[in-house]
Amino acid sequence: MNDSRLINTLKLLSPQEMTRLNDFVQSPIHNKHKDVTTLFSYLKKHLYSKRNKLSLENVFRFLYGQIPFEAQQLHLVNSYLTKVVEDFLAWNEWEQSKDNEQLALLKTYNKRRVVDGFSRVFKNFQKRQEKSGIRNADYFRTQYNTQFQLFTFSETQGRKKEVNLPEVSKNLDIYYCIERLRVACFQLSQQAVYKQDYDIGMLKEVLTYVLKNELFTIPAIGIYYYGYLSLAKPTEEAYFVKLKQLMKTKEYCFEISDLKEIYLMAINYCIRRINSNDTLYLSEVFELYKLGIENGVFLENKILSRWTYNNIIIAGLKLKAFDWVEQFIFDYKSYLAQKHQKSSFSFNLAKFYFEKGDYKAAMPLLLQMEYDDFFHNMVAKTTLAKMYYELKELDALENLLNSMKVYIQRQKVIGYHKENYRNILRFMKRLMYLNFKDADKKNLLREAIIETKVLTEKKWFLDKLG
Repeated sequence: MNDSRLINTLKLLSPQEMTRLNDFVQSPIHNKHKDVTTLFSYLKKHLYSKRNKLSLENVFRFLYGQIPFEAQQLHLVNSYLTKVVEDFLAWNEWEQSKDNEQLALLKTYNKRRVVDGFSRVFKNFQKRQEKSGIRNADYFRTQYNTQFQLFTFSETQGRKKEVNLPEVSKNLDIYYCIERLRVACFQLSQQAVYKQDYDIGMLKEVLTYVLKNELFTIPAIGIYYYGYLSLAKPTEEAYFVKLKQLMKTKEYCFEISDLKEIYLMAINYCIRRINSNDTLYLSEVFELYKLGIENGVFLENKILSRWTYNNIIIAGLKLKAFDWVEQFIFDYKSYLAQKHQKSSFSFNLAKFYFEKGDYKAAMPLLLQMEYDDFFHNMVAKTTLAKMYYELKELDALENLLNSMKVYIQRQKVIGYHKENYRNILRFMKRLMYLNFKDADKKNLLREAIIETKVLTEKKWFLDKLG
């Protein structure tokens, strides 16, 4: 059972969630099988024990004593427990939001025609919604649902004068506009990476409708409206200025999860500008990362994504903010997921030493680590290649470039990154064998590098050419 879906799911839960799951399993409403309760108790106790503790035979023996082993019987109990765990996960997610509970209660009172109960829950619900200050997509979706419940309830009570269809329609339109623009931002980001076209559906109509009715004055619409236009028209900086202004002045309208998404959208725009050789946006992206860290936007369950950790450090190093970056590398190591902590820390410390010119400290950190990810591998190998070049270790560089070429060819879906790293290999080979005394060949290489659009190491190559 060591690598079963059930075991892997249980290992994802926090200690608090395991305690709640235990109560859930013990409840006869959710579980009526004694064997399921016994199996859960055993798995919880031995979840991180030696592997043989979770062997099928040992688990079966604990459940049924010395009777002959029957895989089918154990499979059945395992399936029952898996179903209970999945029910718990769904309930736990649902229960996190008070709105879900109140809306469900409102629907129940509506169905049962309980006038006093419906009126009380509706009024309290509206008061709490207004008091929260949050005005994200979920707010307008909830408003639509509650107003629709009021509409159907009023219909059954014969209150024709209290029909609130304008409110129902308004909240539905606002919610749809937010979500359509939000998805459009995702689509633009995906297109940039994977060169994939998407059906834009009613996006053009939504953009026209928002502009005509000035719905961009609603913060949640404005954020994604200007975010989309920034990504769609990156050279028209006025849209990004509007986006930043809304981020600064209307931050209180959004949940932390919304803000993370919005920050990443703004960062994505900055990265596009940087990739178009607009280096002024290095400062913009670095400030966004720093502000997001200060506000806790990038922490999810007190965990910082290794990708965000990497990107913040890369931005800081490009700006030569060495003191800040060094402090950040060490301060936020403990916020990384345990399984990535050592490799991400070593990887970024190596990058830090490399950028400071301390190859003696950087090279061992890169050579001793094996990375489970294409991007970590390629950045590590590219950094090694640059050090070999600087140290004139051309044989080692030649071998490394050949191994990188084979590694890239084996990758199936890496989008424009494949093009980028192929360009890096191509120019590194040309640089290795370049006769620097031949001005014509030197200029030809410089022009080729400048004209290549997808090349993350463009600055480094140009620096080497002088």
